Amino acid sequence: MASTTKRKIHQYSEAALEEALHEIRQGLSTIRAASRKFGVPRGTLQDRIHGRVSEGPRKMGPDAVLTLPEEKKLVQWIKDLVKCGFPRKVEDLLNTVQKIILDDGRKNPFKNGRPGKKWYASFLRRNPGLEHRVSQGVSKGRAIVTEEAIKKWFNELKDFLKNMTILIYLNIQAGYLMEMKLRLAYVSQNWQGNCSKRVGKCVSTTTRQRQANYEQNI
Repeated sequence: MASTTKRKIHQYSEAALEEALHEIRQGLSTIRAASRKFGVPRGTLQDRIHGRVSEGPRKMGPDAVLTLPEEKKLVQWIKDLVKCGFPRKVEDLLNTVQKIILDDGRKNPFKNGRPGKKWYASFLRRNPGLEHRVSQGVSKGRAIVTEEAIKKWFNELKDFLKNMTILIYLNIQAGYLMEMKLRLAYVSQNWQGNCSKRVGKCVSTTTRQRQANYEQNI
């Protein structure tokens, strides 16, 4: 009868492997001792020491679709949106990955050109800082917006913009009157308004054409 016990694979961290190799190469431990100390299989250490396996992070399965820098940016994008109060759905993540592949023109290994559940599950395993949560219906009590909640949202947005070194400028068109002149105004004797309306050259922050048009109408 065949055994149904699943063989455990890679029950050690990459850091443990590197430390074990370092001690062996520095003569601080033997392969056997380092294997027991760091929990790395002796055969794995022997393969690395004797060059039968190339250095670098261990790899299993097919090639990754996204590069490591791309995946890191994707993770940071998700975290930034969560901080701003806009968590992304699974569909949003999968659509974003699909768009990255299509825009880059690289080979698309996914069925129908879009990553599925297997890729998503692997993505979460590679990035333990993320977790999948099922959205819940918002009750009437939770839906009520309070002043405290609004202030909290703006404070978090302020911290996010500061960390991202983002500056937001408000551009307001303004006109300035130069070379003031007083225009005569004819009013009734009982009128109590202000008749000191002034006109002159207008210097605009947008275009000088408006200045020319303004002067023609004076």
